[in-house]
Amino acid sequence: MSIKGPKQTISPGNIKHFYKGNLEKDYRQSLKLRNGKEWLIGNFKQFRGSPRKTGLLELKYWKIGKNIEHKAKKQKKAGELTIVLKGWIRGVVGKKWVVLKQGEYVYIRPNIVNNLVIEASDNAEGLTVKAPSDPKDCIKKANSKRG
Repeated sequence: MSIKGPKQTISPGNIKHFYKGNLEKDYRQSLKLRNGKEWLIGNFKQFRGSPRKTGLLELKYWKIGKNIEHKAKKQKKAGELTIVLKGWIRGVVGKKWVVLKQGEYVYIRPNIVNNLVIEASDNAEGLTVKAPSDPKDCIKKANSKRG
């Protein structure tokens, strides 16, 4: 049995590179970076030489504090999946308001303007997955702040 991926074939006998991470530890390490805060996997410079560097997807572990400053954006090529692990978030996808509570998720197709974090509980945590990974794919729009 072998698994075919873009530009590579992985079979059980030749799996040599993997990364076993810890959300909290890797999250804290990411906060020390100038760029790429909260991103744990993806095609980012800080992962050069690591199995965490991949063009296949991006993984972000996020926590929302009391002061929210989150810009509306859209991905030109990537789809985006956001999963709420704790608390709740409220935002806009296209022109529709969306509330996500613990255990809920939303998938957003490319080219849809969105801002999922206009409001949030003080303890909100979640994961965002984007695929494929292209740090230059995001187009940011105007600021949205929580009142």
